[in-house]
Amino acid sequence: MGLMKTCRSNLTVPRCLRLVVGLLATLGAAASATQSKSVPVDGVTGILAAFETHQLVALGEGNHGNEQGHAFRLALIRDPRFAAAVNDIVVEFGSARYQDLMDRYLAGEAVPERDLRQVWQNTTQAHTVWDAPIYREFFQAVREVNRGRPPDRRLRVLLGDPPIDWSDISTPEQLRARLMAPDADRDGHAASLIRREVLAKHRRALLVYGELHLTRKSPFGTAVPKWVSIVERLERDDRARIFSIWTYTIGGDITTLAPDVGSWTPPRLAILGSTVLGQAEFRFYYPFEVRGPDGVIKAAPGPMAEQFDALLYLGPTGSLTYSRLGATECADSEYLTMRARRMALAGDDAGLEAVRARLERSCAARPN
Repeated sequence: MGLMKTCRSNLTVPRCLRLVVGLLATLGAAASATQSKSVPVDGVTGILAAFETHQLVALGEGNHGNEQGHAFRLALIRDPRFAAAVNDIVVEFGSARYQDLMDRYLAGEAVPERDLRQVWQNTTQAHTVWDAPIYREFFQAVREVNRGRPPDRRLRVLLGDPPIDWSDISTPEQLRARLMAPDADRDGHAASLIRREVLAKHRRALLVYGELHLTRKSPFGTAVPKWVSIVERLERDDRARIFSIWTYTIGGDITTLAPDVGSWTPPRLAILGSTVLGQAEFRFYYPFEVRGPDGVIKAAPGPMAEQFDALLYLGPTGSLTYSRLGATECADSEYLTMRARRMALAGDDAGLEAVRARLERSCAARPN
């Protein structure tokens, strides 16, 4: 009933019919014992439909820095229906230490750029991953969406990375001790944040994280016994209804599984379930190795549908483009020294000067 009401209020009749028929077809396929073809729907509309029945939608970022995923997220949050249905966005790419600053920024207050940059520069991640311009642009886009909205209908961004004070860390040993502390467990911190700020307050939230933080169980089985993702932790709570999405940016060529995917116009969302895409091995989508307690391992056997509800298709992996370190950072000697120092503390064996030189070469290779 809720989906039909949304259709009548916000969609043209042809688009609504395509949505309903598509969702019913994919849900029927998921219930079938026979592997069948995935039926895609528009990505934004599919996610908004998921919020009809789920308090949380966990959207994988895909390979960090991909520009197509970023463009999709901007289209999603800028859709007027999104802010009408969702209260919060929980992100991996911001330090909880600066939550008050982010709240003020998104409310429209003037926040100096130098202060704002601390949000993504001072996370537990020592490297440049969040310094790409797309992450700054995301926060700016939320601020623009909030402009003119009443305070109780503004989107709130919850910064999901545990707080860390880099000024207290001067040796690799100090950094390891901080990152091994119980309150530095990144998935545990995010799950506690969501329970407190979203579930307990009966709000709805979009989660934007790397996919391995969103699996329903350890993708490496008992080989990594302490692997407990955000989604797995939250689903132990009866209040949490989570719709999880794998954003396809890595792994095998899915057109070898389902040739019709090649005709999809991205971004498209498809339910996995008992479809061919859903019954393919998780390791097809994630063929990489990780370091476990007993050495290097690959993902354990098991279908993708055991881990995620849906797949977001942005196009062939070879067509994706990536946001790189911005001109502002590359021109900032103080920033480059800071980043090189942290990378060296985190275990880059090249040493501070060599890491700094490598960052400078990367900056010099940036397209004009």
